Amino acid sequence: MSRIAAAVAVLIAAGALGGCSVERGPIAEPTPTELEAITRQVNDLQWQNLQFSPDSPRPTVEFSRFIQPDETDEVYTACMEDAGYVGWEQANFNSLGGPPAAERLDLYVCVSRFPVHPAYYGIHTAAQLDAIYDFYRDSLVPCLRGAGLDITGVPTRDEFVKSEFPFAWNPYAQNFDIPDKVLSGVYAQCPDFSYVIGLPVE
Repeated sequence: MSRIAAAVAVLIAAGALGGCSVERGPIAEPTPTELEAITRQVNDLQWQNLQFSPDSPRPTVEFSRFIQPDETDEVYTACMEDAGYVGWEQANFNSLGGPPAAERLDLYVCVSRFPVHPAYYGIHTAAQLDAIYDFYRDSLVPCLRGAGLDITGVPTRDEFVKSEFPFAWNPYAQNFDIPDKVLSGVYAQCPDFSYVIGLPVE
């Protein structure tokens, strides 16, 4: 399962469960500088996923809008067809299987013009990380401790906010060695709602 698909699965599960929750109070909108930085991080990931080296010449792409994961098939197929790839389908594209560099480059233009929202990759602004930290400290960590999990090494707010993708601390991270059945039960009691922080409010 891809990182995006996993995040979406968590969102779906979290919406149907009780337990700790996250209050979606006002969070500062990204500044132009922050927006540029997090968008660049998403583009860097896509450049890497499409098997281009970091120092390869990269086209400058005009950003259009962020999209949701369930839009990717429709949006990228339309974009690639506009670029001349009639009948192109995302499901048939395999960046590791040998598509020519020209096709991968054209796909990069499409995914850069219409990137999946950075929050689905765990890429957040400082204000969003601040809100996630509040949720972890005030809701998730107490819930997990109440469920019997040993949560240690909780970072300070400053350490957490300064942590960089993909190394931001998560209270569940040190408990992946517990049996899946037990972990699933704990997650049902203490779901991680941090994934919704930073996503557009509908």
